[in-house]
Amino acid sequence: MKLLPLLALVLLIASCSSRPTFRIEGAVLPGIREGQTIYLVPEQNANRSNVDSTIVKNGRFHFEGDTERVSIIRLPIMNRLDAQELLVVTEPGVINATIGKTSSVGGTPQNRIMAQWQDAIIKRNLVASHFMNERRKGFPGRDSIRLKTILDSTQQASTELTKQIISKNRGTTIANFLNRLTGL
Repeated sequence: MKLLPLLALVLLIASCSSRPTFRIEGAVLPGIREGQTIYLVPEQNANRSNVDSTIVKNGRFHFEGDTERVSIIRLPIMNRLDAQELLVVTEPGVINATIGKTSSVGGTPQNRIMAQWQDAIIKRNLVASHFMNERRKGFPGRDSIRLKTILDSTQQASTELTKQIISKNRGTTIANFLNRLTGL
């Protein structure tokens, strides 16, 4: 009879200690070889105890865990040119990730937002790169003004999107990350 209260206490403690988990279901694009190691690295305070790794098998990989934070999915340093690193929020739920020359993330609310933000930043960076390349070539005045207008517009759009994400998602992992990253 004394075991019944003890058993109830153990079950209560066990039920309270289960944390929501995430699962990253990943696929690799051509160029990432079978057996390749892929890492899940916290964006802040990475160390040996909190970096996870897995192996590509049949073109797929996965990670599981229970700590919500922004992390980076990346390849070993010798293979980093083979794939674009990918920011991911390890929030509860199933997260879909594709790793390759152009990587993508989705599946959960914050990761859909992360994908939208990353797309805007990539677009801004491509426009800035094109502007700088043309500037080095010494483009004529009219082209200079047109490209600068496009660059300014793209920069403004990415800044506005970042502000909007932070404002609409206060207190979330992605809002805190973007606030810390941009100071907005």
